[in-house]
Parts: sequence; structure tokens; C-alpha cells
Amino acid sequence: SDYITVKHNTCGYIWNVQSRQFMHGSRCPLCAKSISHQEKEVLEFVKSIYKGNIIENTRSVIYPYELDIYIPEYHLAIEYNGLYWHSDKYKDSTYHYNKSKLCEENGIRLIHIFEYEWNNERQRPILENIISGALGLNNRIYARKCRCVIKESREMKDFFNKNNIQGFRGGKFAICLEYNNKIVMSYIFGKAYFGKGKYEYEVIRRATTLGITV
Repeated sequence: SDYITVKHNTCGYIWNVQSRQFMHGSRCPLCAKSISHQEKEVLEFVKSIYKGNIIENTRSVIYPYELDIYIPEYHLAIEYNGLYWHSDKYKDSTYHYNKSKLCEENGIRLIHIFEYEWNNERQRPILENIISGALGLNNRIYARKCRCVIKESREMKDFFNKNNIQGFRGGKFAICLEYNNKIVMSYIFGKAYFGKGKYEYEVIRRATTLGITV
């Protein structure tokens, strides 16, 4: 992407940033050099729902990489990725993959939170739900107590926009689980792309109602 030159009128700092990152909310890196306001928001949210041991900004778990938030009880890590400091200007193309792979090898679930998602009014509640679910705080419903129904994918547009971080994507049909006459989980199926010639359909979206684990 093309870089543009931007000046922050408050502190006077001038820097170059990719235009798409600026449009997604990336702002002055000088003012965000310590812990960004958004990263603090993520940490405060975690602290508001979980009262156990939370380790902040540690390199002792998957050295030499730093984890922004690590919760030993659940082997859970949360990484806040600001658009500026986590851009290809400062991080190589394998940075996030290597960190995720190292966490996986050590039995740690790593949740990546990107600045543009956290600042998005639709996506933030979904991110918060992913975190609360990883901490076992969502209400659990057993699938055997649900009823399986098939719907046209377009009927599930609002459901996926509310409950899936990527939003709705049309497909051939949706298989849903209903509990007390309300849909609590859905999978959208479309023509096979990755398994073309081997499979007829593949899952292209999955979502569970916020606050629920099935």
C-alpha cells in the first residue's frame, strides 16, 4: 500500500503510515509508544471479568517473544496488535505466525486482537465474547438439548453480522442449532473450494450466539 506523511497536531510528531492503516484508525506512534490506550482497554476488560492471576507484558513464557497478557490458569494469551507497531514496517511477515506457532507448541491459546477490530463497534463485542468464552465464563448449552434445523444462508445474515468477527458471507445453506426456539449456533456451507473435486461442500462461516458456548 502507499505510504502517506501525517503530522499529529497535539505533539507535533511527523511519521509515515500506510493509507489503509490510517483509514482503519492508526494514529500517532509517539503517543502510543508505551502501552496504547486500546491495549489498556483490553487489559481492563480482562480484569473486569477475571479476578485470577494475570501476567502483563512478559517474555518469560515464549522467549524471546513478548505476550501482552498471559493467564496461566487457562494457558491463555492475548496479544493486542496496533496497526503501526505491528505493521510490516516494524514486524516481518512471519512475526504473528511464529508467535502463534510457539504458543501452540507450548499448549497456549493465543488470541490476536487487531486495532481496527477493537475500535469497530460491531466487532468489539465479538472479541470480548471470544475472551470470556476462552475463560469459561459463557453460559454452556449442550448440543444434544438443541434441535437441528436447515435454513437458507441469507436468513442468517443478521445472526452472523452480530456473532461472527468477519460478518456474514452467503453460501448454499445454513445448518443451525435451536434452543428454546432460538438459534444458538450456525454453520454456513458453500461449494467446496479448498477440497474441490473431493468434497461437495465446505464450512465457510461458523458462529455462536454471544454469551453462549455450545
